[in-house]
Amino acid sequence: MGFEALTFNTKGDSNVAIGYHALQANTISGGNTAVGFEALLNYDYITAPPKNGNTAVGDKARRAAKTAFQNTAVGYEALLNNVDGLQEVAIGFQTLQQTMSITTPGITYNGCENTAVGNLALQWLRVALLPMQEERKTTMSPLPM
Repeated sequence: MGFEALTFNTKGDSNVAIGYHALQANTISGGNTAVGFEALLNYDYITAPPKNGNTAVGDKARRAAKTAFQNTAVGYEALLNNVDGLQEVAIGFQTLQQTMSITTPGITYNGCENTAVGNLALQWLRVALLPMQEERKTTMSPLPM
């Protein structure tokens, strides 16, 4: 609902787009929610899991996202220029607005798993040191009795 919301959607299912150009570029990604002027405007991650689980609520929230998934942006320009973040939470005016990835020989560092709450919180974060190619390992210990 909204002018040119989900304009290019062909196979994406379970998406909600409310607002001018909300989720406009999406073609096959599913499970996304975009509410607001240009929320998730450029998003179209075609190689990720079928349900990408992005939520963007607010004017230009997650506007630049292209290959990101499982992110939540609530507020004016929250995660605005974060192109390829993973599991990020930004709540508030311009939170995590300028998160960018960088590449060093053999490793791409990406804004991943950051949480920012509040006005301008982590607005200019340049890199989160989590190599995208590194596998994450979780170990669990039994609870003491």
